[in-house]
Amino acid sequence: MRLRQVWNETAGDRTPAASSPDVRRFERANRLCGDSVTITVPNDAVSHVSKVSAVEARGCSLCTASAALLRAVVRGRDYGQLRQILGAVLRTVDHGDRFAVPLGDEELGLDIDSLGVLSEHPARRRCARLAWEVLAEVLEHHEAE
Repeated sequence: MRLRQVWNETAGDRTPAASSPDVRRFERANRLCGDSVTITVPNDAVSHVSKVSAVEARGCSLCTASAALLRAVVRGRDYGQLRQILGAVLRTVDHGDRFAVPLGDEELGLDIDSLGVLSEHPARRRCARLAWEVLAEVLEHHEAE
């Protein structure tokens, strides 16, 4: 088997999911545990990521909770804010850094900050990172256009 094929069969594909003419879907799955996250963006709003129309998650409680936090964060945010938030969230999950980006909602910031406990549990980091990795793909697509 080719390395890419092995990766896709075990850890998930990193390519955008099939899209209709009206929306673009970005999806990532971890086939080792069954977690999956899909972010849907209207085609006419790809340059305005804050108009994400749907964030869908299936899998364990960490994956779905992290996707719910992402869903709350993307509302009303511009591209630059989302890039800053994404970096801070990934540092929180991976290294236990304090989440210090002002969101205008202290409780939401504290909820994201609680993901820092996962820095001590490498096997579970992937669950919390999955939704944010899909957001990174959306942002990368935006940069490419």
